[in-house]
Amino acid sequence: MLILFMLAGTVGGCAIFSWMVASFIPRPPVPAEYKLPAHKRLLVFSDSSACAMERPQAQKTLADHLSAQLRQHGVTDETIAYDRLLRLQHPLGLFEPVSIAEAARKLAADLVIYVDIREFRVSDGPGGISWKGVCRVRARVTDVTGKQIWPDDGMDGREIVVETPTSVQEGAAHGDRLAHDLARMVAEKIASLFYSHKAG
Repeated sequence: MLILFMLAGTVGGCAIFSWMVASFIPRPPVPAEYKLPAHKRLLVFSDSSACAMERPQAQKTLADHLSAQLRQHGVTDETIAYDRLLRLQHPLGLFEPVSIAEAARKLAADLVIYVDIREFRVSDGPGGISWKGVCRVRARVTDVTGKQIWPDDGMDGREIVVETPTSVQEGAAHGDRLAHDLARMVAEKIASLFYSHKAG
């Protein structure tokens, strides 16, 4: 402690002392960008129709983990299982487009978080040796008619971009693991828009 006060006696020491004090003062939490109304039955609707999605199974991982994160952090009491949306979209085993409004009505949702996946890839070069995860989505909240509630700034959703470092490893299994992890990271980024959380 004596050293700290001695350091504070110089110009450089003041800067060091200020930095050390700031290091021990917790930063204020990052507030939620939008607080969902309480006690609403929530549907996470992830849609990859805008991109040729590598590892399409990651779309379900994203939706399931986002729903789990929203429940875990007290954003909502109830989410609708993504498997129910998949069954609605594949009534006879073949994909049939379903609108937000139709999905909300048939699955008895009160609100929808629509995740528009614009880019999702994990390969970074030929041969399946170089890997880099990149995902870009736009997330928005709609009512049961599909009308956008948030964001209310005229934009078609809040953009989230997640990239992983490039790695070099042989085998398609690594790509599957990377896609799984990337989907979970994106889900956590989206969920954090709706609850107060620590900075950094």
